[in-house]
Amino acid sequence: MKILLVSASSGSRGGGEFYFQALATGLIELGHDIHIAMSQHNNMDEFAEVMSQVCPVLRWPIRNTYHRRLRAISAMYDYKNQKELATCLKKFAPDIIHINKQNLEDGLEVLYAAKYAGIPSCATVHVTRSMKELKAAGGWIRDLTARKAYYQSQIPLIATSPQCTHDLSTFLGHKGSPQVYNVTNGAFPSEGKREKFRAEWGVNQETVVLGIVARIEHQKNPLFLCSVLAKLPNNVHLVWVGDGSQRPLLEHEIVKYELQNRVHLDGWQDDARQRMSGFDVFVLPSIYEGFPFAILEAMSASLPCVVSLVDGTKDAIRSGETGYLLPVDDKSAWISTLKSLVDAPMKRKEIGENARQSYLQEFSLKAMAERTVAVYEDVISKHAEKNK
Repeated sequence: MKILLVSASSGSRGGGEFYFQALATGLIELGHDIHIAMSQHNNMDEFAEVMSQVCPVLRWPIRNTYHRRLRAISAMYDYKNQKELATCLKKFAPDIIHINKQNLEDGLEVLYAAKYAGIPSCATVHVTRSMKELKAAGGWIRDLTARKAYYQSQIPLIATSPQCTHDLSTFLGHKGSPQVYNVTNGAFPSEGKREKFRAEWGVNQETVVLGIVARIEHQKNPLFLCSVLAKLPNNVHLVWVGDGSQRPLLEHEIVKYELQNRVHLDGWQDDARQRMSGFDVFVLPSIYEGFPFAILEAMSASLPCVVSLVDGTKDAIRSGETGYLLPVDDKSAWISTLKSLVDAPMKRKEIGENARQSYLQEFSLKAMAERTVAVYEDVISKHAEKNK
């Protein structure tokens, strides 16, 4: 099958980009012909370089929603760009187009382009909370615009967890909306040398490392982790692999709680997934999520995962068995749960092994690719039937 993956091009780093990298790898291993298209904007250069090691990369005039002054509204009425992209799609002529959208309003011009091209298409939506729910400026009209684009384009949608499928179906709301498929994410396995990374962080084998791989942004709730760490024993350290706009605020909080010797800000790392081997517990206190790849990668590394009870996380973690799901900002629950794991290495090992088995059975690249191909085949079949 000739498959064109099209990125809505929100940036080079994030779960959406990891998703396409993982999916492309899994599809190629199944024998499919994969290409990826993304924006010509320089914010996609890093991702283009990464993907060029996986499959051929096409740079097209995709203009990301967040580079538009009126966001989704501008994308919806940018007929020139829609037609331009439709021409690119028709010229490439894949068997199916798969669009990757970070959130509900992202990439609307690509949806219209796929419709105009007349090629079987589908689109993955990662964050299924509405702009209004996320308290975005003008959220209600941005939601209205996105909903209208879905109805008009009729591009079938993929959600990455049962909860996200429910949220997306609820957002669309009524009869006549495009079909929504549930395809649970899969992720690359995490393998690395524990001693090497712990030596880099300056921690010994008696130190219990709480680790997180994520952007340092408000969504990930970074300041909350400092307040929790301050209540844990001194042999507990935090390693944050990633960077972002809230790093200065996080650094201020580290000083405030006198945690300079217990927090290691590792920055962006090309081998972030491998660095998980140096963790003892994976933490993710996000305010909201789609279906986080980092959790799946942590599970593959046999790590117990302590994460917020939000959106797709509960579809990845079985609380008490493969990790723990805790209410956002319930500091006492986070402190007591983490302390119980710090004090019980055999419990960490047992839960971590359960997590790895869950990854192998449910969240491998092959499993995700096979589920996605089943969607492609259904979309192509229905498109052919409709156009008889």
